[in-house]
Amino acid sequence: MQRIQKIEDLEDLYYQGGPEKINQYEDKLRSEVISPQREKYIKSFFEPLGKVEPIPASGDEKRSDLVIKDKQLLIEITSINTTHGAALAQGVCMLNLPKNESEFIERVNRCIRHAEEKEDKAFQGYSKILVIIIDTTAQIGPIKKWVKNSELIKQTDFLASNLSAVVFAFEPVGGMPTPKSKAYAKETKSEKELQNIENLEIAVI
Repeated sequence: MQRIQKIEDLEDLYYQGGPEKINQYEDKLRSEVISPQREKYIKSFFEPLGKVEPIPASGDEKRSDLVIKDKQLLIEITSINTTHGAALAQGVCMLNLPKNESEFIERVNRCIRHAEEKEDKAFQGYSKILVIIIDTTAQIGPIKKWVKNSELIKQTDFLASNLSAVVFAFEPVGGMPTPKSKAYAKETKSEKELQNIENLEIAVI
């Protein structure tokens, strides 16, 4: 899906495109720009592993978001779309949470596909971790339970992907303790590295 250039095409998408197409477009926009707050949070999250640096853009090449060169580790940040692309009710955008486990699995698969699209030609041989942000709106529903269910994660495309680990990172909520994030790793090497991160549960699957 290409970035929309004309306002009339954008209006057609939002008024006639339907939730799924809007979700896809919103995902594309979020993949191009990470909010400074989220980048800062994820950088501090992974700092126990080494110096976390943003990866600069390089023409049309698709690149991951962050790199820890000492560990030869790439980090791609995305989120499960929860607030965009939902139907409007009296001008208010309703939450677009996955309704069931199948929808949750598909959302995770969409994030995995997004991470695998990154070419990262300058970082051949590096491992890649996918970080899926669980934003504040998602923490009130069953997603909090689903991300802790290893059997559900096994049903995703993670094990067949080129990712070494996937981390479900709970976004901090002001004034409240942040739930423990959850990581799934394919190998003991990734597990050992992730053990240096506080407030993170790790499982090898």
